[in-house]
Amino acid sequence: MWRLPAVRSKNHEGRAIPLPQQAWDIIDAQPKIAGSPFVFVRRGGFSHIKPLLDRAMQPDAPWVTHDLRRTCASGLQKVGTDIVVTEKILGHKSGTFRGVVGVYQKHDYLDEARAALQRWADRIDALVEGKPAEVLRPKFRRR
Repeated sequence: MWRLPAVRSKNHEGRAIPLPQQAWDIIDAQPKIAGSPFVFVRRGGFSHIKPLLDRAMQPDAPWVTHDLRRTCASGLQKVGTDIVVTEKILGHKSGTFRGVVGVYQKHDYLDEARAALQRWADRIDALVEGKPAEVLRPKFRRR
C-alpha cells in the first residue's frame, strides 16, 4: 500500500493507494540504501529525471507529468473500471463525489482500486509484450 500524505496530495487529503504486483516487483528489485526510508532516491527528484526520460523518448512527443495521471485514468476506463473507482484512485472529490454524495458516501473502494490497478498493470504488460487487446463485443438492446 502506498500511503500518500496530505501534503503530497492534489486534494490535500492523505490516502492509501494499493499497488499492483508489477509495482512491488520494481520496488523489491531496488537496492536498499542503508539508513534511508525511501525506495527510490535521486538527487533533485523527478524534475531531474524527466529530462532523461524526454531524451529517451521521441523528440516529437512532448509530455508533462500530469499526462501520467490522464493516461492512468484513461487506461483504467479502457480495462472496464467503474468511474467511481477511477475517481477514488485519482483522489478526486468532485465529479461523482461532489455535493451530498460526498458527505454520505464513505466507502474507500480499496478492494476495487486494487483490482482495477492490477488490470491496468496487466494491460501495460500486454502492450509491452505486443499482445493484442481483448476485443469486447458491444451489447446492443433488441427492441
